[in-house]
Amino acid sequence: MTTKDDIRRDMMGSDTQYCYYCLTPKGDSFSCCRENHFGTFADLYPEDQQALLDEECANIIGDTQ
Repeated sequence: MTTKDDIRRDMMGSDTQYCYYCLTPKGDSFSCCRENHFGTFADLYPEDQQALLDEECANIIGDTQ
């Protein structure tokens, strides 16, 4: 069974980049929010990491606690 800690560990090691302003995954985009500032999950502020983690947990295991 996948746990929240498993998901956090996977996200911390991921090279997926997110927009620093709206937390949208970069994908093939060169810019977002009229900027080109992207960073990995590990680079984000703790509160932004928590928001993404809660969303991912809700999608995968239906839990945000």
